Amino acid sequence: MGKDTKKMEEVLRCAWALSGSLGHSYVGTEHLLIALAQVPGTLAFGQLRSMELSAQELVGQLVLLQGRGTALKALPQGLSPRARYAIHQAAREEKPICPEVLLSQLLRDEHSGAVKLLSRCAVSPELLFTNLCEGRMARKEQTMQNTKLLEQFAVDMVENAEKSDVVIGRQREIE
Repeated sequence: MGKDTKKMEEVLRCAWALSGSLGHSYVGTEHLLIALAQVPGTLAFGQLRSMELSAQELVGQLVLLQGRGTALKALPQGLSPRARYAIHQAAREEKPICPEVLLSQLLRDEHSGAVKLLSRCAVSPELLFTNLCEGRMARKEQTMQNTKLLEQFAVDMVENAEKSDVVIGRQREIE
């Protein structure tokens, strides 16, 4: 399992736990946003921090917006339609889904709870989206540069194997 997959699982677990602890009967885009702000080591986390957003501040604003209910262990409604759509669109964009792709999908829906929460915290969703895209591009450029170095100093064994003689099944010829 890749690093991004583990981080996404952690984000979803955090969103689920947060929603239950607030007494909300569903996981919405706002819960996903807060979970992204709780899981360090991702570009999404870094971008939210660069906008001076913390999970605690987001939770405080969410409680002011939606209130707090009785803590729930089971969430009878599951994912909200907007949260489900954001995850579905993120999966269409990139598999496996990584946290920054999910964040970009959350930011694209101007009517989502996540965008409303950001606006309440005086954060421009457009600016966050731009910064996120720039961060993703920089990371891709770095990956491409690392790949060029690998190609420069490594040998492609698969390519060499295709050019070599097949030894398996030719025991008589070899002897």
